[in-house]
Amino acid sequence: IHFMIPRPYQLVGRDFLLARRHALLADQMRVGKSPQAIMAADAVGAERVLVLCPAIASYQWCEHWNDWSDRSPATIIGRNIDVSAHGVYIASYNRAVQHRDALRDAGWCWDVVIADEAHFAKNPEAQRTSLVYGKQGVGWNANRIWALTGTPAPNHAGEMWPMLRAYGAVRCTYDEFIRYYCHYNWQTGTVFGNKREHLDELRALIAPFTLRRTLRQVAPDMPAISYNFLNVEPRGIDLRT
Repeated sequence: IHFMIPRPYQLVGRDFLLARRHALLADQMRVGKSPQAIMAADAVGAERVLVLCPAIASYQWCEHWNDWSDRSPATIIGRNIDVSAHGVYIASYNRAVQHRDALRDAGWCWDVVIADEAHFAKNPEAQRTSLVYGKQGVGWNANRIWALTGTPAPNHAGEMWPMLRAYGAVRCTYDEFIRYYCHYNWQTGTVFGNKREHLDELRALIAPFTLRRTLRQVAPDMPAISYNFLNVEPRGIDLRT
């Protein structure tokens, strides 16, 4: 039995996700993106779920599933992998790249892939990005893929291109995308910001599958400063020493 009671805005986020095959939950930190995704996965009856996240968040995600779902405990993928059974599997991005073939073979039948801190998969040439958004990747071939991040494009709009391409929102190449939406230094080959004249167009492009809310919007009574606790996997350390 779990005792976590969702806030009304989290139920809105849950319903937003479960109504979409492709979604970006871009709520601000502390709004509670993980519980919304867990509740949405349960609501759609997902039997096979893959969560991709930074390594430090793997154990935290496992604890979240225990808190917010009545299903069997989630499994953290380590050096060895067996994803043949139904259930929830959690893998760091680096670990998932190591097990790419096994996850891809199973990926044809993932009901939901959740890409947490999805800005980790922003470089179109990186292996982790290909794993999530590439045509042979787990996200592209899943029944549903939901990206979670409060900073979908930390530096420039081009960092959203892999997700937009996988979601079918754009068909242009990465170079075509950044030429249109971003400032580009052709001498150094670097992207250094967005073209303001195209920002409204970009917002309209992502609006159908994006939900973003600030903490002030959804919980104005919550203090601006608080302590956040991150659960990490016990390592058998003797706390008496």
